[in-house]
Amino acid sequence: MNNIKHIKAVGSLSKIKLEILGLVAQGYTNNEIAFARDVDPNTINYHLRATADKLCISRASRVHLAVEYTKWRLANDK
Repeated sequence: MNNIKHIKAVGSLSKIKLEILGLVAQGYTNNEIAFARDVDPNTINYHLRATADKLCISRASRVHLAVEYTKWRLANDK
């Protein structure tokens, strides 16, 4: 998937998935995000897996998720 498609795909994510992705981009762990949102860590794992699938990114790559979110934020802050 090219950068423009990734940026559009990130923009189509739900509010919850965008929020979680933003926290990942800030360096928070899944457990920290789960604690802050008062949900089970498995819920965060689910959202991240679904996000990675939508962006065609390896599920193991939190770095790639953070990079794509950052690119999306930069594209939308103009």
